[in-house]
Amino acid sequence: MKSIALLFLIVASVVAGPPFPLSDDTLSSQCQTPKCPAMKANDGAPITLPYPLDCLQYIVCEESGSRTVACPADLVFNKNTGICDTRQNANCVPCWQG
Repeated sequence: MKSIALLFLIVASVVAGPPFPLSDDTLSSQCQTPKCPAMKANDGAPITLPYPLDCLQYIVCEESGSRTVACPADLVFNKNTGICDTRQNANCVPCWQG
């Protein structure tokens, strides 16, 4: 019984996730991971960009490079404000669903 539950969980995770393959060179331009800009924000704060494949994540651009960060539970990234927000406010749709 436990193996059936585990199999169901794995299948559900795969179905809910983005389609494969995930390498940038095979994705449409709207689904490719954005490149960090060369310029910094005026106030020196890191620049945040939406992660196109998953609304639960975003990209932080820092001097040391870029990194992908997960939003806290029950929040998604709002590309208009640059922070994690409620699903209603963010109105985020992953590129592979749009």
